[in-house]
Amino acid sequence: MLVLLIGFILLTALGIYVAKRHYEFTGIIITLIAGLGVLTVAMAWPTTYFENVVNIEVYETTKNSITYARESDLSEFERAALTSKIIEVNENLAKAKYWNNTMFGDLIPDKMAKLEYLK
Repeated sequence: MLVLLIGFILLTALGIYVAKRHYEFTGIIITLIAGLGVLTVAMAWPTTYFENVVNIEVYETTKNSITYARESDLSEFERAALTSKIIEVNENLAKAKYWNNTMFGDLIPDKMAKLEYLK
């Protein structure tokens, strides 16, 4: 993600240079598009990061619920609901682990990549 941000900033600078030196209209278009890219990355970065922080809390809560559920008697419906939640949490964890190994790894907290799948 940092690479995208730096790229958009450099593209914005290039657009300003082109607008001042050579082709005003083309430079303005490049600057506007790159500026929108900078804004988008700047807004998406913290939003996505904190969403993943929330997913860590959901993981911990679900893990504690599993521990409690195994110690008590659950009806079939409660067990099915818990299994459904485990699947949902594991899907989110799998997505985070995948994206952590790409250029968007900055969006995933390191703690999330170290979590193990729920059973």
